[in-house]
Amino acid sequence: STDVGTDLSVTGTTSTGSVTATGSATGAVMTVGTAPLTATGDNSGTSYKVASANVSGVTTAAYRFKATNDDINLQRIVLKLTNTASSSSSDLTTVHIFDGNTEVGSASFTGSNRFATSTLGTPVLLTRDTDKILTVKVDLGPISNSSAATSSGHLLNVDVDTDDTTGTYGTGVGSGVRVNSTGSTIIASTGVKVFKSYPTLSQ
Repeated sequence: STDVGTDLSVTGTTSTGSVTATGSATGAVMTVGTAPLTATGDNSGTSYKVASANVSGVTTAAYRFKATNDDINLQRIVLKLTNTASSSSSDLTTVHIFDGNTEVGSASFTGSNRFATSTLGTPVLLTRDTDKILTVKVDLGPISNSSAATSSGHLLNVDVDTDDTTGTYGTGVGSGVRVNSTGSTIIASTGVKVFKSYPTLSQ
């Protein structure tokens, strides 16, 4: 709260004499709010699937971002390969992030690094208290004796990392303050099982 005390210097406008202030006034209590940014998995439009190697634009997951109390411009998303027991960066070449049909960012995993950062070329506006779903699509690498990936059957999971205070973040539209995403665990996607090829059936 903001209070007014009696330690004031007051002068009369007509008499020009000094006036001793008495009493006090207590202002209303003001609470400074926060604008959390949260991310959760959204599997309504994605599911576990089987895919052929060396194919582009395979949907692997979707994520629901939400700003509270203030609109937020989402500026950076940190991705993570979580199922490293079954897959690695050799299984894919590029990850693409879509807002509807519009690509808003991309990232690449290199070497043994399980993290990849996508700095969005155009920040995605998260309207406060409204969910925004972003979709993750990947370009799968080839499988052969001479390529980085040499065997089939890897389960590929590309997830959003919300356990990093310097990772996924946005900026409050009203406050201008950086807002880090919240969450203590990695959001698990449904994943894609990658094969060199697989049979399809038709009637």
